[in-house]
Amino acid sequence: MFKVLPTSALLMLLYINPLLGFEFLLEDGYTSFTSAIGMKELMLEVKVDITSTTLSKFSTTGVTLSTSMIAFNSKITGDTTGKGAKRLIQKSMDHIAYISEIGEVLLKYLSNTVQAPTNPDCFLSYSLLTNADLESVNTLIIKEWNQIGDTWTMAEISTDLKKLNTLNSVLVIIESELRDVYSKMLTTLNTIDSLYAGIYPPNLYGMYYGLTCLGVIKNEEVYPQSCVSYTKSVRCPIEVWQPSTVQQLPTFVPVNYNGIQLVGPNNEERFVKSPLGSHYQVLHCQKSTKHSHSVCQLSRLEQNCETGLVHRDLPKIVKHCKFSKVKPASSVRLADNSILIMDKTAKVKVQSTLGETQVMTNVPYRIQNAKETTIESDGLTVKYTGTSGTGTVSITNSTVPLHILETLFERIQFADYYENLMMASIFDYSLLGLQSVIVIIFAIIFCQIMVLRRRTAVRQMRPRSHMKILKRSPRPMRLSTPLTSYDVVEFPLTAR
Repeated sequence: MFKVLPTSALLMLLYINPLLGFEFLLEDGYTSFTSAIGMKELMLEVKVDITSTTLSKFSTTGVTLSTSMIAFNSKITGDTTGKGAKRLIQKSMDHIAYISEIGEVLLKYLSNTVQAPTNPDCFLSYSLLTNADLESVNTLIIKEWNQIGDTWTMAEISTDLKKLNTLNSVLVIIESELRDVYSKMLTTLNTIDSLYAGIYPPNLYGMYYGLTCLGVIKNEEVYPQSCVSYTKSVRCPIEVWQPSTVQQLPTFVPVNYNGIQLVGPNNEERFVKSPLGSHYQVLHCQKSTKHSHSVCQLSRLEQNCETGLVHRDLPKIVKHCKFSKVKPASSVRLADNSILIMDKTAKVKVQSTLGETQVMTNVPYRIQNAKETTIESDGLTVKYTGTSGTGTVSITNSTVPLHILETLFERIQFADYYENLMMASIFDYSLLGLQSVIVIIFAIIFCQIMVLRRRTAVRQMRPRSHMKILKRSPRPMRLSTPLTSYDVVEFPLTAR
């Protein structure tokens, strides 16, 4: 449980030194970074010098040997000696079956006709098992098994020490030789499978050290390319990527003031000094899609900003350097083992001779404690162990004047206001433009409607002349009937 002490007691425990304060950047030791990457190509060969004839011969021997082992296994009783012999026989038969299966798979990776070309200058060959090795093991296991008589019984083996030693020796040698062949063939298969999958096999890492064509290699990354099958091997080009230029420069941590800190032109947060220590630069690091190495480039700051940092001209720094809103880390441990506190919500407690004492000073500040420092922020508690043997807590505060910080905050506030204003203006202008387009469209539609209505009205009001229709009498007309006998009926025509 900690206690908050009064200011007088706190000052007795904490040594606050304002003369050694910091401003916008705080030195944090040295940093190493890669500024250039180089690539060299290596041709890797995995030899599979096994013929189908030798593998078939070995499989036949294995079947014969397994049959004999099964027959002999039935004679062995369940005592201690018998259990060991049974276990070795079972392992040997398992190895024989696995060797035949793996051998068939390995042969499928090889080509029947394509011969391997001449070895290139940068070449590495990897071989675990040859055709001669397989033939030698085949001969050896036959010779060893023939030392065991088919008529031996368990009673004879138990009573005859020579036969017992012979049995144990034969079974151990056969199991060991078969296990060695199985292990080498399985490793070869896994190696080839991995290369075809585009993954460099872990068992081959470092085997290229010492090759003159590659020279001295450090922090390399290797990437297999497309493999090619030949009659007795599989060859894969290997790209070896390694840093060709590594620089080490003094690094600086930007100090956060109420969520605002110095950043680079592209919002970088890693600052370094030039090799001669004359000016500040920022590190801009990018990861390649080809490899995982981060390549960093140095970028100069704006000239007036850089001049302000070199000469510690605070008004010039605030005016010409780029600042941005960044959420501060609760604590940062620096290269000199001091702790930088920038989060005003963090609760910092230090251990002293009077117990735990909570630090009551304005952020940002740097703290060094002899015993232990505890920082609690956002529900996370971090404890740092002291590095010195004294019990004095040393605190260093920022030396940036309040009026400089007020100017900085006003600048950021104005920049945010201007940005929001521009966004609002763009939105307003876009909305006004959209409204204008809608009004024009409605005006055109309205004009078209009015024109159509006008045309319809004119067509209906157009005048028509009167027409006279002669109506014939229902009586048959005679030739002597005068023309006046026709009735004339007038139909006045009105507009429809």
